[in-house]
Amino acid sequence: MTESEIIPREGVTGEVSAVVREMMLPVLTGMAEMIRHTNEALQAIALQQEAQTRRMDELEKQMSWSITVTDKQAWYINRAIRETGKGISQQMGMGEKGAKAIQGEIRKALCLRYGVGKAAEIPRIEYQTAMRLIEEWSRGNKTRLMEIWKKNQGGTDNE
Repeated sequence: MTESEIIPREGVTGEVSAVVREMMLPVLTGMAEMIRHTNEALQAIALQQEAQTRRMDELEKQMSWSITVTDKQAWYINRAIRETGKGISQQMGMGEKGAKAIQGEIRKALCLRYGVGKAAEIPRIEYQTAMRLIEEWSRGNKTRLMEIWKKNQGGTDNE
């Protein structure tokens, strides 16, 4: 940084200007250098903070997958599976045995998707998606429904 950048020449003239410039130059030069170093340090801290924020976001994402649905949410998932199975079974005239088979298929598909053994182990972050998958299961599984229907011979057994 040059002297003219630190102490402007306008407004001060003569010997006073030279004395002030001579006295203040080291102080202002030091302050300017300190400000430059502070800015560099702040930029480095900002980069570190950005990296730390990315790591924290990734950790939160990983942790959210390890938190399972609440007991009430698991109950709602199981109820949706039962109701969906019964509804499809009634539409296809399969009876209770068919409803149980359909419920088992929905439960199996849901558990396979999330790599869990039961509805209560589904990640809480995926609750809404799981409920939507249950609701839409029959649309994507027409072939499997026909296999269940044939296996149950389309009967209306009400065990």
